[in-house]
Formats: sequence, C-alpha cells, structure tokens
Amino acid sequence: MKNRKGSSLATYLGMVSFFTDVSTEMMRPIIPPFIVEVLKGSRLILGLISGLAEATSYALRLVAGVLAGVTRKYWALTALGYSLSTFSKPVTGAAPTWHWVALTVSTDRVGKAIRTPARDTLLSASARKEILGKIFGIHRFLDQMGAVIGPLIAASLLWYLALNYRFILYLTIIPGILSLMFLYLAYRKFKGRIELEPKATSFHGVKIVAKMLLPVLLLVSVYGLGYLHINFLIDRARVGFLFADYVVVLLYMVAQLFHAFAGLYFGRLFDRLGLLVMYFSIIFLALSSITSLYTLFPVLIFFSFMFHGLQEGIHEVSWRALIGKIVSSELRSLAYGLYHMVFGFSILAGSLIVGFLYEVYGYYAAILYVITLHLVTVAILTYVLRGGLIEY
Repeated sequence: MKNRKGSSLATYLGMVSFFTDVSTEMMRPIIPPFIVEVLKGSRLILGLISGLAEATSYALRLVAGVLAGVTRKYWALTALGYSLSTFSKPVTGAAPTWHWVALTVSTDRVGKAIRTPARDTLLSASARKEILGKIFGIHRFLDQMGAVIGPLIAASLLWYLALNYRFILYLTIIPGILSLMFLYLAYRKFKGRIELEPKATSFHGVKIVAKMLLPVLLLVSVYGLGYLHINFLIDRARVGFLFADYVVVLLYMVAQLFHAFAGLYFGRLFDRLGLLVMYFSIIFLALSSITSLYTLFPVLIFFSFMFHGLQEGIHEVSWRALIGKIVSSELRSLAYGLYHMVFGFSILAGSLIVGFLYEVYGYYAAILYVITLHLVTVAILTYVLRGGLIEY
C-alpha cells in the first residue's frame, strides 16, 4: 500500500515539476544568447550568472531544509518555492541589463531552493527505502519530460513565429500557472497521508548529518568543481559549431530527453547496484566534454548534449535516493539541504573557473581542466567504494 502511495505521490508531484520545467526550459536555452547578444555580456559573465544562480539555489537549501524540519510545513514551503519560480521567469523578459537577469534567474533558483528539501522529504517518506530509486526515478522522468517539451516550444517559437527572446520569456507564465494547479490537487489528495517522524530538525543536527554524509559531500564537491554547465555547451554549439538558435534549442531538448529516461532507468538500477552507477555519470560527463571539442564533425555536438543529459539523470536521482536510504526521516530535510548547498557552491566555483579559462585561454583549456577533475572524482569514488565508507 505504501509503495502504491509513493508512486502516486511521485506522479502528482512529477506533473507539478513537468509544467514547472516546461516553463524553466523554455527560458534556459535562450538565456546564453540573450545575455551575450542582446545584453552584451561576456562569457565570463555567462559563467558568473550560471554559477551564481545554481549556488544561490543550492546554498539556500540548507536553510530551507532546516526550516522544513523545524516548522514541518512541507506542503507550504513546496508551494512557496514553486510560486516564486513561476512568477520570476517572465520578469526576466523585461531585463535592461545582465544584472537584472542575474537577479531574476537567481530568484527562480531561490524558489527551487525553498521547495526542494520539503518536496524530497515528502517523496522519501512516501515509500519503503528499498524502492526510493524507483520513486525518485518516476518523479525525475516526469520532471524531465517537461524539460523536453519546454525547449521544443521555444525552438518552435523561434523558427515558425520568429518571436524574439523577450516574448518567449513572457510566455513562461502559462505552464507555471498549470504547475501550481497540479500542486493544489496533490495537496488535496495527500495531505495527512504522508508519515513523517514527529521530531523536528534544527541547526544542531548539522554536525551529525555532516559527519554522516562526509564521503558523499566530498564526492559531490569534486564532481561539481569539474562540472561542465550546459550553458557552455549551448554557447559552444552556437559559436564553435555555428548552429542556428532553433537548432541549438533542439539540441538542448535532446539533453533533457536523455536526462528523463536516464533518471527512470538508473533510478531502478541504483536500487540494485548502489553507488556503482555513479561511474556511468562521470564517464558520460567526460564524453560530453570531449565530443564538444571537435568542430570539424558537427554530429559530435549531438552526442555531447546526449551524454550531458545521461549524466544529469543519473546523478540527480542517485544522490537523492542515497540520502533517503542512509538518513533517518527526522534529519532528512536537513540532509537534503546540506547536500544541495555543498554541491551548489562547488558548481559555482567550477563554472567560474571554466568561464575564466574559456574566455582567457580558449575552450580547449577549459575542457582540459574539466577532464582532470573527472579523473580525480573517479579516484575518490573508487576509494570510497573499496573502503566501504558509505553504508546503506
């Protein structure tokens, strides 16, 4: 019974995420050209905005996780987070400078920060630990199908209707409103049906959780430092491979499609193999970086986006499921917040380094740095697995 309830809740919240991602992914693939061409920002600025937005989101998840545990207002915080994201994205369309974009995109990510620990806690409490990979895989699949439809809509508007970037950003309000409607339906159906431990969390639990998750936090830190943000692939496809905007958006859609199915498949595989599946994530990210180098073979950029989507699906599902398995429910919202905060700051640092190397020394230097960090991540993961440092 609990397993069916978990699958049902994952489906409802997956539809919420579906429409939110339609909105988000209509925006994200046009942000790089909007910043570089319309607002005249440099690629270092692009790296700054990409990293700042993600770091803002991930850093605040620790506070959001504590707040969720202390107040136990999981549904209210989930609703607040989705509402912020819904209404901040169309405001981006009115941006006069890149500073405005930095603010509105970061606000969208603040919404994600607020909702994520509360929502993930609800999902992790809805089913047995043995199938949490499946539960998060269902949610991630629906989430990412929205990320497939969003770029497709954006590409269609760019190609068929020749709409400009600003007008597309304004249209993101429509799927955003639909996501809030589905969240209300989920709340009505599942309020009071999710079993959570009565004990609340606080900042006093940070030390306990940090010690418990130390190997995990070390791994995601190095992984984030070597992370090649998809905004750089978008820029590479436009500038290095000279693809038209609508083609680049379709390539972005390819990444989201493979992300969706990777989450669904590897979520189930994680329930059987555990952290071994993270080797696939590292390999796919390395392949994504390498195949983006060779501009003489345009077909390779397709594989670059495909590999990027595969690694996204694996690591998004695997880490969330892992935390649900190794952390008790009264500390889980705090654990999710701490994990996301550490990962976010590492992505910020990594994006700034990649942006600097790309701008000053060229794309090859940036990829050399990324590949080096991939190798370090493999070494740490191997050490963690051989030493049995993570038990679940």
